[in-house]
Amino acid sequence: MPKKAHTIAIVEDDAALSGILSEIVSSSVSWQLVSTYSTAESALEGLAADCPEVVLMDIQLPGMSGIECVGKLKTLHPEALVLMVTVYDNNERIFDALAAGASGYLLKRDAPTKLLESLEDLLAGGSPMSS
Repeated sequence: MPKKAHTIAIVEDDAALSGILSEIVSSSVSWQLVSTYSTAESALEGLAADCPEVVLMDIQLPGMSGIECVGKLKTLHPEALVLMVTVYDNNERIFDALAAGASGYLLKRDAPTKLLESLEDLLAGGSPMSS
């Protein structure tokens, strides 16, 4: 019997990047994309019902930030693992994201080559970080 795919949701306001991330995840038999959202507000509404194991979260979203969204998401869905995906290589933002409940931090420039490896690391209890 085949192993059940892990579920993942994407919260990213850049449609092109959201498409790339979706393609990477969908190309793997280990992952099932359950939803994509372009705002934190819509994500908070839908993620409670979607119950993904992992959420890829952009930091800079229109309206509520991804960091604030992680804090709210973790109260609604505490078992969800959150991997921040962002252009910001900033220690303060990294700290804020982790303090809010994110489990890892991946720079967008690294996402195409390191996303699947980072997701596996996350599931194994690691905290993937771009160097």
